[in-house]
Amino acid sequence: MILEKHIKDGFTYLNPAYENKIIGEGVVLDVNSLYPSVLYDRLLPYGEGIFFEGEYKEDNIFPLYIQSLTCSFELKPNKIPTIQLKAKDYKWEFMPNEYVTSSKGLIINLVLSNVDLKLFFENYNVYDLKFLNGWKFKGMKGLFTGYIDKWIGEKIKAKKEGNKRNL
Repeated sequence: MILEKHIKDGFTYLNPAYENKIIGEGVVLDVNSLYPSVLYDRLLPYGEGIFFEGEYKEDNIFPLYIQSLTCSFELKPNKIPTIQLKAKDYKWEFMPNEYVTSSKGLIINLVLSNVDLKLFFENYNVYDLKFLNGWKFKGMKGLFTGYIDKWIGEKIKAKKEGNKRNL
């Protein structure tokens, strides 16, 4: 199903220029509570989506979308790869945990959210682009503010009481 193919999670990347090299002390950047902060004040999809053919067209009522497309692509100079292609879809051409720098001249089917699509166009040169279809959704801020406020309050209370079990 198209909607399942776009689901992504965290991002971890090692620049190949530093692979297997000792460079001294490194830095780990881990944003604490990023998911709650996004759930708290970002535009999130809700309700039933509406299927569309071709390229998504700007829609103030349905501003969020998932786009299915085909294309070939290569990473722009000094940009970070953001696309992973699963082996089940592309047999032996790509490692499923590898961020791809080139489609190797193949026409690839991608299913990307509007956020990931913007990132894709910023980081890759795209060729033979064909927009297939997608789903668009209404968006709302504050869907989870009550839930997050409640549980952040519980966490703060537990910390003040020295209750490590509820942290």
